[in-house]
Amino acid sequence: MRNRTLTAAMASLFLASASVQATEPQIHFLARAVDHDQHLSSPATVAENQPYDRLMQLARRIRLIGFSRILYGSDSARGGRTTPRQQWGMFQGMVPHSEAEIAAIARNAAPYAKLSSNEVQTEMKQFAKQYTAAWCSQDPARVAAFFAESGSLTINGGTPYVGRAGLTEAARSFMTGYPDMVVEMEGLDHVGDQYRFRWRFTGTHTGPGGTGRKVRISGYEEWTIGSDGLISKSLGHYDQTDWDRQLGKAEPPNP
Repeated sequence: MRNRTLTAAMASLFLASASVQATEPQIHFLARAVDHDQHLSSPATVAENQPYDRLMQLARRIRLIGFSRILYGSDSARGGRTTPRQQWGMFQGMVPHSEAEIAAIARNAAPYAKLSSNEVQTEMKQFAKQYTAAWCSQDPARVAAFFAESGSLTINGGTPYVGRAGLTEAARSFMTGYPDMVVEMEGLDHVGDQYRFRWRFTGTHTGPGGTGRKVRISGYEEWTIGSDGLISKSLGHYDQTDWDRQLGKAEPPNP
Protein backbone atom coordinates (compact mmCIF):
# COMPACT_ATOMS: atom_id res chain seq x y z
CA MET A 1 0.00 0.00 0.00
CA ARG A 2 1.43 3.31 -0.98
CA ASN A 3 2.42 5.70 1.77
CA ARG A 4 0.03 8.61 1.48
CA THR A 5 1.83 11.63 2.81
CA LEU A 6 0.66 15.16 3.27
CA THR A 7 3.91 17.04 2.88
CA ALA A 8 2.37 20.47 3.27
CA ALA A 9 -1.18 21.64 3.61
CA MET A 10 -0.50 25.08 4.87
CA ALA A 11 -1.90 28.56 5.03
CA SER A 12 1.23 30.60 4.58
CA LEU A 13 0.23 34.13 5.41
CA PHE A 14 2.24 37.31 5.21
CA LEU A 15 1.60 41.00 4.80
CA ALA A 16 2.54 42.46 1.47
CA SER A 17 6.02 43.99 1.47
CA ALA A 18 6.54 47.71 1.03
CA SER A 19 7.42 47.12 -2.61
CA VAL A 20 3.94 45.79 -3.37
CA GLN A 21 1.58 48.49 -4.56
CA ALA A 22 -1.64 47.64 -2.74
CA THR A 23 -4.06 49.55 -0.59
CA GLU A 24 -5.01 46.44 1.37
CA PRO A 25 -2.67 43.90 2.99
CA GLN A 26 -2.51 40.71 1.00
CA ILE A 27 -2.87 37.29 2.56
CA HIS A 28 -1.36 34.35 0.73
CA PHE A 29 -2.67 30.85 1.30
CA LEU A 30 -1.18 27.60 0.11
CA ALA A 31 -3.30 24.49 0.45
CA ARG A 32 -1.76 21.45 -1.19
CA ALA A 33 -2.11 17.75 -0.52
CA VAL A 34 0.46 15.43 -2.03
CA ASP A 35 -0.02 11.76 -2.88
CA HIS A 36 3.36 11.04 -4.43
CA ASP A 37 3.18 13.20 -7.57
CA GLN A 38 -0.53 13.87 -7.53
CA HIS A 39 -1.68 17.29 -6.38
CA LEU A 40 -5.17 17.06 -4.95
CA SER A 41 -5.51 20.81 -4.92
CA SER A 42 -3.46 23.61 -6.33
CA PRO A 43 -1.91 26.59 -4.55
CA ALA A 44 -4.21 29.51 -3.91
CA THR A 45 -3.47 33.16 -3.25
CA VAL A 46 -6.13 35.28 -1.62
CA ALA A 47 -6.14 38.99 -0.78
CA GLU A 48 -8.04 40.41 2.18
CA ASN A 49 -10.54 42.04 -0.17
CA GLN A 50 -10.99 38.83 -2.17
CA PRO A 51 -14.59 38.09 -3.22
CA TYR A 52 -16.43 35.73 -0.93
CA ASP A 53 -16.85 33.08 -3.61
CA ARG A 54 -13.05 32.87 -3.96
CA LEU A 55 -12.72 32.28 -0.25
CA MET A 56 -15.44 29.63 -0.48
CA GLN A 57 -13.43 27.89 -3.19
CA LEU A 58 -10.40 27.77 -0.91
CA ALA A 59 -12.52 26.44 1.94
CA ARG A 60 -13.84 23.67 -0.33
CA ARG A 61 -10.27 22.71 -1.27
CA ILE A 62 -9.31 22.37 2.37
CA ARG A 63 -12.41 20.25 3.02
CA LEU A 64 -11.46 18.06 0.06
CA ILE A 65 -8.07 17.39 1.60
CA GLY A 66 -9.65 16.65 4.98
CA PHE A 67 -9.16 18.63 8.16
CA SER A 68 -7.25 15.81 9.84
CA ARG A 69 -4.54 16.21 7.18
CA ILE A 70 -4.11 19.96 7.35
CA LEU A 71 -1.08 21.61 8.91
CA TYR A 72 -1.14 25.34 9.44
CA GLY A 73 2.00 27.45 9.31
CA SER A 74 2.86 31.13 9.17
CA ASP A 75 5.94 33.06 8.13
CA SER A 76 4.06 36.35 8.14
CA ALA A 77 5.53 37.89 11.28
CA ARG A 78 9.05 38.20 9.92
CA GLY A 79 8.55 41.91 9.24
CA GLY A 80 7.58 42.53 12.85
CA ARG A 81 4.18 44.13 12.16
CA THR A 82 2.09 41.18 13.30
CA THR A 83 2.58 38.07 15.38
CA PRO A 84 1.82 34.49 14.28
CA ARG A 85 -1.12 34.53 16.70
CA GLN A 86 -2.57 37.58 14.95
CA GLN A 87 -2.13 35.93 11.55
CA TRP A 88 -3.88 32.79 12.79
CA GLY A 89 -6.74 35.06 13.84
CA MET A 90 -6.80 36.61 10.36
CA PHE A 91 -6.93 33.13 8.81
CA GLN A 92 -9.89 32.21 11.00
CA GLY A 93 -11.69 35.43 10.16
CA MET A 94 -11.22 35.21 6.40
CA VAL A 95 -11.70 31.58 5.41
CA PRO A 96 -15.36 30.53 5.79
CA HIS A 97 -14.98 27.51 8.05
CA SER A 98 -17.07 26.63 11.07
CA GLU A 99 -15.67 26.84 14.61
CA ALA A 100 -15.45 23.04 14.69
CA GLU A 101 -13.47 22.98 11.43
CA ILE A 102 -11.06 25.66 12.67
CA ALA A 103 -10.63 23.71 15.92
CA ALA A 104 -9.81 20.58 13.90
CA ILE A 105 -7.03 22.43 12.06
CA ALA A 106 -5.74 23.87 15.33
CA ARG A 107 -5.40 20.37 16.81
CA ASN A 108 -3.10 19.32 13.98
CA ALA A 109 -0.06 21.33 15.04
CA ALA A 110 3.03 19.40 14.00
CA PRO A 111 5.38 18.52 16.88
CA TYR A 112 8.17 20.60 15.35
CA ALA A 113 5.82 23.60 15.10
CA LYS A 114 4.72 23.65 18.72
CA LEU A 115 6.14 26.54 20.67
CA SER A 116 8.02 26.01 23.90
CA SER A 117 6.96 28.03 26.92
CA ASN A 118 9.93 30.34 26.33
CA GLU A 119 8.91 30.85 22.70
CA VAL A 120 5.33 31.63 23.71
CA GLN A 121 6.58 34.18 26.23
CA THR A 122 8.84 35.76 23.60
CA GLU A 123 5.93 35.96 21.17
CA MET A 124 3.66 37.51 23.78
CA LYS A 125 6.30 40.11 24.69
CA GLN A 126 6.49 41.09 21.02
CA PHE A 127 2.69 41.33 20.98
CA ALA A 128 2.80 43.58 24.08
CA LYS A 129 5.47 45.82 22.54
CA GLN A 130 3.37 46.28 19.43
CA TYR A 131 0.31 46.99 21.58
CA THR A 132 2.31 49.63 23.46
CA ALA A 133 3.36 51.24 20.18
CA ALA A 134 -0.29 51.32 19.07
CA TRP A 135 -1.22 53.37 22.14
CA CYS A 136 1.49 55.90 21.19
CA SER A 137 0.39 56.12 17.55
CA GLN A 138 -2.55 58.56 17.81
CA ASP A 139 -4.46 55.98 15.75
CA PRO A 140 -7.12 54.46 18.03
CA ALA A 141 -8.07 51.78 15.50
CA ARG A 142 -4.56 50.32 15.86
CA VAL A 143 -5.26 49.68 19.53
CA ALA A 144 -8.62 48.05 18.80
CA ALA A 145 -6.98 45.71 16.27
CA PHE A 146 -5.24 43.86 19.11
CA PHE A 147 -8.62 42.77 20.47
CA ALA A 148 -10.94 40.07 19.18
CA GLU A 149 -13.99 41.25 17.25
CA SER A 150 -16.11 40.95 20.40
CA GLY A 151 -13.27 41.76 22.78
CA SER A 152 -13.71 44.07 25.74
CA LEU A 153 -11.77 46.52 27.87
CA THR A 154 -12.93 47.44 31.36
CA ILE A 155 -11.13 50.28 33.15
CA ASN A 156 -11.18 50.38 36.96
CA GLY A 157 -14.36 48.34 37.12
CA GLY A 158 -16.35 50.74 34.94
CA THR A 159 -18.64 50.02 32.00
CA PRO A 160 -16.84 47.74 29.51
CA TYR A 161 -15.93 48.97 26.05
CA VAL A 162 -17.03 46.10 23.80
CA GLY A 163 -16.24 45.37 20.16
CA ARG A 164 -13.80 47.09 17.83
CA ALA A 165 -15.92 50.25 17.58
CA GLY A 166 -16.20 50.62 21.35
CA LEU A 167 -12.51 49.88 21.85
CA THR A 168 -11.58 52.45 19.22
CA GLU A 169 -13.58 55.09 21.06
CA ALA A 170 -11.95 54.15 24.37
CA ALA A 171 -8.50 54.67 22.88
CA ARG A 172 -9.63 57.83 21.11
CA SER A 173 -10.77 59.41 24.39
CA PHE A 174 -7.25 59.14 25.80
CA MET A 175 -5.54 60.21 22.60
CA THR A 176 -7.80 63.24 22.20
CA GLY A 177 -7.50 64.31 25.82
CA TYR A 178 -3.72 63.82 25.90
CA PRO A 179 -2.35 64.49 22.40
CA ASP A 180 1.26 64.03 23.50
CA MET A 181 0.57 60.83 25.43
CA VAL A 182 3.27 58.20 25.65
CA VAL A 183 2.75 54.67 26.97
CA GLU A 184 5.78 52.68 28.01
CA MET A 185 5.83 48.97 28.71
CA GLU A 186 7.09 48.18 32.19
CA GLY A 187 6.72 44.43 31.91
CA LEU A 188 4.61 41.43 30.99
CA ASP A 189 3.88 38.67 33.49
CA HIS A 190 2.27 35.29 32.87
CA VAL A 191 -0.17 34.76 35.75
CA GLY A 192 -2.09 31.48 35.56
CA ASP A 193 -3.92 31.45 32.24
CA GLN A 194 -3.72 35.22 31.88
CA TYR A 195 -1.11 37.87 31.12
CA ARG A 196 -0.53 41.01 33.15
CA PHE A 197 0.64 43.89 30.96
CA ARG A 198 2.29 46.59 33.12
CA TRP A 199 2.52 50.09 31.69
CA ARG A 200 3.47 53.68 32.49
CA PHE A 201 1.47 56.59 31.06
CA THR A 202 2.76 60.13 30.53
CA GLY A 203 0.67 62.85 28.90
CA THR A 204 -0.43 66.48 29.10
CA HIS A 205 -4.14 67.20 29.41
CA THR A 206 -4.37 69.71 26.55
CA GLY A 207 -7.37 68.26 24.71
CA PRO A 208 -10.87 69.78 24.75
CA GLY A 209 -11.59 71.14 28.22
CA GLY A 210 -8.08 70.24 29.30
CA THR A 211 -6.35 71.48 32.43
CA GLY A 212 -2.93 71.75 30.82
CA ARG A 213 -1.51 69.58 33.59
CA LYS A 214 0.78 66.61 33.05
CA VAL A 215 -0.11 63.13 34.27
CA ARG A 216 2.44 60.44 35.07
CA ILE A 217 1.04 57.18 36.36
CA SER A 218 1.59 53.43 36.22
CA GLY A 219 -1.01 50.72 35.90
CA TYR A 220 -1.67 47.33 34.39
CA GLU A 221 -4.08 45.31 32.28
CA GLU A 222 -5.08 41.71 32.90
CA TRP A 223 -5.40 40.01 29.54
CA THR A 224 -7.37 36.93 28.59
CA ILE A 225 -6.06 35.75 25.21
CA GLY A 226 -8.49 33.99 22.89
CA SER A 227 -7.85 31.11 20.50
CA ASP A 228 -7.31 33.67 17.73
CA GLY A 229 -4.29 35.06 19.58
CA LEU A 230 -5.99 38.37 20.28
CA ILE A 231 -7.21 39.91 23.54
CA SER A 232 -10.70 38.66 24.32
CA LYS A 233 -10.94 40.53 27.63
CA SER A 234 -8.79 43.14 29.33
CA LEU A 235 -9.26 44.49 32.84
CA GLY A 236 -7.39 47.76 33.26
CA HIS A 237 -6.30 49.15 36.60
CA TYR A 238 -4.70 52.38 37.79
CA ASP A 239 -5.04 54.77 40.73
CA GLN A 240 -7.91 57.05 39.68
CA THR A 241 -7.52 59.19 42.80
CA ASP A 242 -3.89 59.91 41.96
CA TRP A 243 -4.82 60.64 38.34
CA ASP A 244 -7.46 63.17 39.44
CA ARG A 245 -5.04 64.74 41.92
CA GLN A 246 -2.47 65.31 39.18
CA LEU A 247 -5.15 67.00 37.08
CA GLY A 248 -5.89 69.33 39.98
CA LYS A 249 -9.39 68.05 40.55
CA ALA A 250 -10.80 68.78 44.00
CA GLU A 251 -10.97 65.79 46.29
CA PRO A 252 -14.43 64.90 47.63
CA PRO A 253 -15.12 66.15 51.17
CA ASN A 254 -14.67 63.71 54.03
CA PRO A 255 -17.97 62.22 55.22
